[in-house]
Amino acid sequence: MEKLNTNSFSLIETLVALSLISLLFIISIPNLSSFEKQILKTETEKLFSTIIFLQQKAVASNKGQTITLDLTQNSYSYLKTSNNLSSHVLQQKIKFGVVKNSKGPPSSPKNLILHPIRFPIEEKTKKFVIKFFGDGKISPGTLYLTNKKETHMTAISIPISQVSLVRKYYLEKKNKWSLF
Repeated sequence: MEKLNTNSFSLIETLVALSLISLLFIISIPNLSSFEKQILKTETEKLFSTIIFLQQKAVASNKGQTITLDLTQNSYSYLKTSNNLSSHVLQQKIKFGVVKNSKGPPSSPKNLILHPIRFPIEEKTKKFVIKFFGDGKISPGTLYLTNKKETHMTAISIPISQVSLVRKYYLEKKNKWSLF
């Protein structure tokens, strides 16, 4: 009598295993998108907190403050103390950018967004800056962050007003912004 080889997988066992792996992969794809969205919101929250911190620091010290936005390095920096520069590079999956054909500003989306940063450029450094004044005002503008695939987008906006308000927005659907 011939002995069967029991050390190998049958065709059915292999197909079942591959089917289960495929099913898990299909289920995890939407979660990866959700993960990127959460990373984007976290980076937006960090930058928002830095802006609020610098506004309060300018008021408390009655001295102007600035934050420099570097589009090419996907980073921003500011003076933490008189000679201590603090820099933050955005996470690898996040950049200053816009979703194609999206409209802004978030409070009134009427025009195509052509550039991810709408703050003035400093002549010396040729970089974008947000200025904070001792009276609590902040130079107006908007900046946009996206994931590398440009499927999700957030914005931090500072409107022209008597009192500088800083707002965070998330692009829900095409040209529909929501505060977060």
